[in-house]
Formats: sequence, C-alpha cells, structure tokens
Amino acid sequence: MKEGKKAADVEKALQHWTSSVIDPQLKPVQAKTRQLAEAALSLASSLESRCREFIRNTKYDMSGLGDSRRLRAAMALNRVSGEIVTASGDFLKSSPNESISKLETSITRLLRAAGSSYNESVKAMASHYASERGWLRAEIEGLQRINHQTSQFRARTRDITSIRDQIQERSKTLVEHLTTLQNLENSRAQLEKQLHQLASNEGSLLETIERI
Repeated sequence: MKEGKKAADVEKALQHWTSSVIDPQLKPVQAKTRQLAEAALSLASSLESRCREFIRNTKYDMSGLGDSRRLRAAMALNRVSGEIVTASGDFLKSSPNESISKLETSITRLLRAAGSSYNESVKAMASHYASERGWLRAEIEGLQRINHQTSQFRARTRDITSIRDQIQERSKTLVEHLTTLQNLENSRAQLEKQLHQLASNEGSLLETIERI
C-alpha cells in the first residue's frame, strides 16, 4: 500500500468509480420507469373515475328496469365497476418513485383484478352497454401494454443492478483486505519501535553492567 493511502481513501475512490460507471446507465432506466409509473397512475385514475360513473348510472338503470337481460347486464357492469374502483384505488396509493419491481407488482395486481372481473361479467353484458364494454376493454389493453413495457425495463434494471451489486461487494471485500493489511503494517511499525526500544534498553543495561 502506498504511504498515506488509507483503506478509507481507497473505499471512497471505489465508490466514486462505481457511481460514475453504473449511475449513468441507471438514470435513463429510472426516468423511463417514472414515465411508466405516471402513465399507469393516470390510467388507473381514469379507470376509477369512469367506473364510479358507471356505478351511478347502473344503479339508476337497475331501479326501473323490467327487462331481465338488461337488468343482469346492469348488475354485471355495476359489479365489475365496483371491483375495478377498489383495485384502482389501491394502485393509486403507489408512488411514481417506487422501484421497477414494486411498480410491476402493483400493475400486475391491478391488471389481474380488472381483467378477471371484466371477463367474468362480459357475457352478462353481451347485448347491452356496448360503449362501456368497449371502453373497459380498451383501458385494460392499455394497462397490459404498460405492464409489458414495465416487465422489459425491470429485466434491464435487474441486469444493471446485479452488476452494480457485484462491484460493490467486491469493493467491500477489497477494502476489508486493505484494512487488514494496514493494521498489519501498523502492528509491524509498532513492533519495530518496541524492538528498537528493547535494543536501546539492552545497550543501557550492558553499559551499566560494565561500569559495575
């Protein structure tokens, strides 16, 4: 180890090097992740708002319907809208700054709830509420596209993060070894000082003995 170069200095230099190499690769991915999160949050907000409108409309429809098929359709739309409102509300608690893995998990959960509820109710709405069905299907497909893009970016982030973690772990090991080496050098210097003092004391003792 060069004189004056301490393990702490080496650790700081390694951290600076890691951030200069990895962070530039992470920043554009993080920016895109935020864009995806904002797009998903906007879509979820739209879903929640429109489905609340569907709930109000179907409640009004159900109160005066005599047609059993239309009544079943209204009940189905009311049910799917209620479930989507709940799922969207949960998703809207997410932050645009969440990690890509958390974002993907949240979108997948919303997509699963919305898609499953829609598929279970669409047959009952087959001959009614065509515009509402079309709008819901388009929004769910939009959510699927965002989820696919999020999955792709998660894979890319995982690769970069893995490399960064490996570098940081190896840097940590190197610093630990340097610290051990530095401690050994300090111990050697202390030992040499003690040996020198011992030799000096021995010389003084011999001089004293000779005078006797």
